Amino acid sequence: MDKKISKKKVIVGLMVGLLLLLGCEEKEWPTDPYDLTRPEIISTTPEDGSMMNPVDQKIIVNFGKAMDLNSLAELTTVTDGQGNAIGGTWNGSDSIYTFSPQGSLSNASLYIVTMKGAFTPEGEWLGPGVRDANGNSLQNETSFSFSTEGNFGNSPMYLGSGNEGASFGVVQNFEISDFENYPGEGQQSIASHPAGTFVYCGSRDNSMLIVIDVATNTVVAEVPMPDGVEEPRTVAVTPDGSKVLVACVGSMDLVIINTADNTIKNTISLADYAGDINYMTVNNASTKAYITTSWDQGLFIIDLQNETIEEYLDGITDDNSMNVAVSADDSKIFLFVAWVEEELLIIDANNTANIRKMSLGSGGDGWKVAVDGDFIYASGRWNGGIYKINMIDESVIETNVESDLRGIAVDNSGEVIYSVSPGAGDGGAIFILNATDLSLLGSIAAGNYRDIVTP
Repeated sequence: MDKKISKKKVIVGLMVGLLLLLGCEEKEWPTDPYDLTRPEIISTTPEDGSMMNPVDQKIIVNFGKAMDLNSLAELTTVTDGQGNAIGGTWNGSDSIYTFSPQGSLSNASLYIVTMKGAFTPEGEWLGPGVRDANGNSLQNETSFSFSTEGNFGNSPMYLGSGNEGASFGVVQNFEISDFENYPGEGQQSIASHPAGTFVYCGSRDNSMLIVIDVATNTVVAEVPMPDGVEEPRTVAVTPDGSKVLVACVGSMDLVIINTADNTIKNTISLADYAGDINYMTVNNASTKAYITTSWDQGLFIIDLQNETIEEYLDGITDDNSMNVAVSADDSKIFLFVAWVEEELLIIDANNTANIRKMSLGSGGDGWKVAVDGDFIYASGRWNGGIYKINMIDESVIETNVESDLRGIAVDNSGEVIYSVSPGAGDGGAIFILNATDLSLLGSIAAGNYRDIVTP
């Protein structure tokens, strides 16, 4: 019995000794602490807000650390300006990861990359987000956007100014320069010849029409207004290219100028009907001009064949009559009104007593318009809204850019529209939007400009 106990003691002793021996071995501790920092985007290609990126552009993101590729692919969306998902694949390692679209991106389009985060900005838990290799999620949702190149921007844009001492300007390759020899306040009304050969700028302080040759970008004529005719307010060119119309608010006159030789053909007095002039357009047949009157809340209809006032619609709006456009078949007149709930009047051009109203939902002021085919593009000054109105079915899409929007124009390519805001940024900007869905593609810095035209 004692021998058996002694044997057990020996075995137990050996085991205890072995354990003590193992416990004395030196442990190998990690040289670096475990990574608990959340990933962040260090840089992207394209850069956030960049324009004119190639349509075969790949999207590259630098996180500064290794990421979990599966979570990156599952919790990141790439969409266009209309919210449509863009298919493609993610790959990469270490800190650099690349998204390769399945096909080419579209011209003149906006793209948005959005990565899910683990928390709302207020700190509410949303679940795991895009994670690094150690399982740490992005803190908050992170996104960046860019736009692609197109056929736009290849022809010059001309700008009408509005501040004292400034001139009108030209944009070439998105660089702006002024015509320095024409200072003065109110050089804001500008129009182009339908052939794209000339631009006409009304100089309000100098009471003249300035003619610019687009091919040489030089002033080729100055047409003084007749004696007693003052302050050109708005300028329009007939679609057949034969006449320039200059409505002068200081004397309430409409001056008709031949484009062939830049000579004054006739002057029509509007003073017996109203005391103010706002904007003007011409129908596509070049037979009628429409001129809005702000404080008198009316609309002139001018017979351009006989060069007479055909009709004056007095007090047809509930507030300031602003801008005006005509449908492609000349059957509808679209009259924009300031500061009312139903800002758009639709007038039957063949029966002007037939007037309908519709709301754009803004209650804004300072409407400027540009027409391209069956669409009106309109900017609301104070609410920063841009509207695309189908003149056939009268449907509307809209977006919001920034307040103090003034002139608006359609690029010759038809891909984009431009809207001028003298109050944007640090001294004015020209916003560039996709003409189809009104997604904002970007902007360029500009001065105090109030009107824009694309010859």
